[in-house]
Amino acid sequence: SSAGHILLWPADEVWPPEIDIAESADGTRQTMSSFLHWSGAEGDRHFSQANLQLDTNDWQTVGVEWDPEQIRYLVNGKVWARTPLGASIPDKPMWLGIQAQAGACTKLESWGVGECGLAGTPDVANVDVDWVSVYESDGTPSAVEDTASGSVLLEQQN
Repeated sequence: SSAGHILLWPADEVWPPEIDIAESADGTRQTMSSFLHWSGAEGDRHFSQANLQLDTNDWQTVGVEWDPEQIRYLVNGKVWARTPLGASIPDKPMWLGIQAQAGACTKLESWGVGECGLAGTPDVANVDVDWVSVYESDGTPSAVEDTASGSVLLEQQN
């Protein structure tokens, strides 16, 4: 299967932290996940995640608002997930990465995350991007909270 991944990676190349804005690796492109990876006080590694049913075969607009208190994850202009207040929010410069990869099912299985919905590995994996923008915040969140369905907190996994 193939995967698409849009993330923020530390500029100093020291991982973690990592902010995964949008990741789809289930083989069907019908789900998307967002993650936050960080190190604890003892250097132990942690991550939290949220999953969304979303057809990533269709055009979608994804984004992230990152400030010192919280990270808000957006789909089509609405906040769908957020970190809990007080979470380990990255405080160092990061760069934007956009990736495609073939063989995503093998990686998911090796990480113990689960099985893929679609077997096989394509010869080519694509992520189509129409445009990318980066804005510096004035401190006012620009996204609209999705009050119809509410946003979900990323749940800590380890």
